[in-house]
Amino acid sequence: MHRSLRLGIQGMLVLGLVISTSCSRQSEVLLESSSAALTASCFQFPTSPFDTSNTCYSFGSHPWLGKSCPATGDEYHTAKDDCVAAGTSVVAAADGTIWMVYDAGGCYGATIYVQHTMPDSTTVYTQYMHVDPTFSGYTGFKNYSIAVTKGTPIATVKNLVASCGPNATNHLHFGVWTGADPRGTSTAWRGRLPQVAGTCDGTTDPKFPDAFVDPVAFVNSHSTCPPPPGPTCANIPPAGNPGYYCGSEIGGTSNVIYYCASATATPVASQTCGTCTPSQYQGPSGGVAASCAPTCPANGNGWVGAGQYCWDQPGMGFAVGNHLYNCTGPGALAQDWGVCGEGCHKMPSGQNDRCYNATCGAYSPWDVWACGWDNVGDGNPMINYHCSYGRKVGWQWCTNGCAWGSWNDYCY
Repeated sequence: MHRSLRLGIQGMLVLGLVISTSCSRQSEVLLESSSAALTASCFQFPTSPFDTSNTCYSFGSHPWLGKSCPATGDEYHTAKDDCVAAGTSVVAAADGTIWMVYDAGGCYGATIYVQHTMPDSTTVYTQYMHVDPTFSGYTGFKNYSIAVTKGTPIATVKNLVASCGPNATNHLHFGVWTGADPRGTSTAWRGRLPQVAGTCDGTTDPKFPDAFVDPVAFVNSHSTCPPPPGPTCANIPPAGNPGYYCGSEIGGTSNVIYYCASATATPVASQTCGTCTPSQYQGPSGGVAASCAPTCPANGNGWVGAGQYCWDQPGMGFAVGNHLYNCTGPGALAQDWGVCGEGCHKMPSGQNDRCYNATCGAYSPWDVWACGWDNVGDGNPMINYHCSYGRKVGWQWCTNGCAWGSWNDYCY
């Protein structure tokens, strides 16, 4: 942007803000209470890509006044101007709380302030100037309490060329400062302008007890996010049993099952579930390991309606062999109705599945072995039943199928 126009814009910003400090506006600022801020563990630049070069007004330099830090001067540039296209998305640089927005009037757009609480409990503020806020309820000058996370879109870059004239340059003015909430005095909030009175570090003017910092250097030095806490076998239940645990039990991903060989071992992920059923280790002797909770078929993937489903029906997830389940809705957790000792009988669509439960009434005169398909009521075709004078007294599974015999049937 030409120096004359930029100076005009910045000067009008000052004028616009001074005008806005009428009694009613100033009282509004003084009565606003500071909102609690989220912990900011790491920062990113508010636009992508962000121009960190010196081609669009960097922190400290104030070329249209002929002054530049570190030399002491009356005013200096307190931000990094990123020359980007109008409409570019502007995101929160870190977790925090939007606590103030003002509109400078004229063609200059709004400024958003986000408050951040650092891990050491100190406070940092980020400033986004020449923007159009995207959150609902925006007014020209207002205190907010909107929690935002790093990378959340909060605005777009205003079209300064369209509103200020062809000599303007579309850009985001991005600033960072540290210290106390500046709204405690009637004049301090005006120091959020692109330039402030005082020395280059901003620390000697009593109106501004906080200090602007180079936003590029600040983000670069705070861009590494601490790794999320991972699972640890030190968190296995008090009994300390080696075994399988849901991530929710040991600080890992909740729907992943991990194996812990001991309290000092590294957890090993063994299976990913839809929902993990926690372990039930009762003591040093052992117990029930974590398991994937069975799930019902989803719409379009085996679901035919509420009712009973065999473990191997299409779409059943994490079901146990030869168990019968009750399903109340598509994709819901399946209620385990227990093991089917003689296997699970898959019925035609629209009928409930059920467990096989053979009867030997057809063989009341004889003591024979008969395949489940050979006149055995509700018999599993893969089982050879021992029918003794009408009573079922035993059976054997036929892995390869059951064959008819001249007297006794047999397994292949």
